[in-house]
Amino acid sequence: MPMNPEWLPVLALLLGGIFVTVVALNVLFTRSVRRGAAMLAAGVTTIAIACWIGQHESTPSTPSRGLTPATRAPLPSPDDDSDSTSMSLRLGRVTLRVPASTRYRLAAGGRRFLDLELDRHGLWVSCEVAGRGPTVRRNNQRYPTEPLPEPDPHTLLVADKAAVLLRVHYANSRLIEVTGMFDLGDRGDTLVVSDQGGVRWPGGGAPPGMMIDLRYSGRGTIDFERSGRIRVRP
Repeated sequence: MPMNPEWLPVLALLLGGIFVTVVALNVLFTRSVRRGAAMLAAGVTTIAIACWIGQHESTPSTPSRGLTPATRAPLPSPDDDSDSTSMSLRLGRVTLRVPASTRYRLAAGGRRFLDLELDRHGLWVSCEVAGRGPTVRRNNQRYPTEPLPEPDPHTLLVADKAAVLLRVHYANSRLIEVTGMFDLGDRGDTLVVSDQGGVRWPGGGAPPGMMIDLRYSGRGTIDFERSGRIRVRP
């Protein structure tokens, strides 16, 4: 089974720590006690850090399982013009019409905040939840603070005791619904998708009921720019 790329830094730390420890023991007993002791402390510390990171990254609260469509037949909607080659990403009550693809990347001001991937196993979600929420990687909640509820095979929820922080629902083969708050970086900026409202991000917003047609903009990252525009970047 191929190794998850996210484990490579941990493995590198572990191997580096072991290597430094072996060298330190050799130096300790054959050359310099002071230098060997310092290297030994560094090696043991590196191994301890690798083990700590590995322990935290190996505690997902849900199994890795793709979301399946709630129904195979596309549901009729006011913004549906019978274009079977498109997908609707419904952010709260704002609809983005995009070309059909196996991956949808959403960013704000160049900072990616949501990845939606489709394959034969279903829909996979990766994002940075704002506030007290965790990182989600392919439907797995990393560094969880609360158990991740599993309401049904079509819906992903991230919640704390007070509120739902993220909801992704795979309604059908042409409709994915998203609500939640997303982290946009170190400055504390967030993009907010309201359950019954629109989308707000630094520099702009889209009111509920708005339909944005991006089908003819090509495939790429859907960027919510600080100028207030929404456009597709290659």
